[in-house]
Amino acid sequence: MRADEHPSQDPVDAERRRVLRVFSVVAGAGAIGSGAAAQTSDAPAPLPPPRRALTGRDAAGKSVFRSFDVTPQVIPIDANPGLTFYELYATEGVPQLAGTEPDPMLRKTRAFPGPGGTNFRLITYPGKRPEGYKPPPGVTYESGMKELDDKVPGMTQYFDKSTPGMHTTDTVDYGVVVRGAR
Repeated sequence: MRADEHPSQDPVDAERRRVLRVFSVVAGAGAIGSGAAAQTSDAPAPLPPPRRALTGRDAAGKSVFRSFDVTPQVIPIDANPGLTFYELYATEGVPQLAGTEPDPMLRKTRAFPGPGGTNFRLITYPGKRPEGYKPPPGVTYESGMKELDDKVPGMTQYFDKSTPGMHTTDTVDYGVVVRGAR
């Protein structure tokens, strides 16, 4: 028996855990390898859209992977090429999870959840623009903010107009830089 197994563990669960460990190592090695390859060129290759593992329960109540794919809520902001919101998971209010509810991201998203809610969003930001870069024709700060608010309802109400890009909310937000440079 391995140290990570408990004698009362179901063999199927033990095998599932072993497969997940192997998958994690392979995925991690792939991410490291792709990062190393990207560093050898002048411009890093764009990252693929993030995939998410959505878990739940089957009819017998066993834990299962319901999907492992890209979220249905991928929101590119055309006014700022390279800015993309990946709405990975959100709940309104304190989650009451039974494991059988539909994917909450199948419905339109909004900027931030209400009290007790959760929001897991990954945002890619464009890198430093090359010298002489001009925004797409007709794009202004105001039109970009309108597009953002149309695609992520309510988002612009949190922005500080005197400091473009900065916002204040009543939520706890986590920012994680996956890759980038100043």
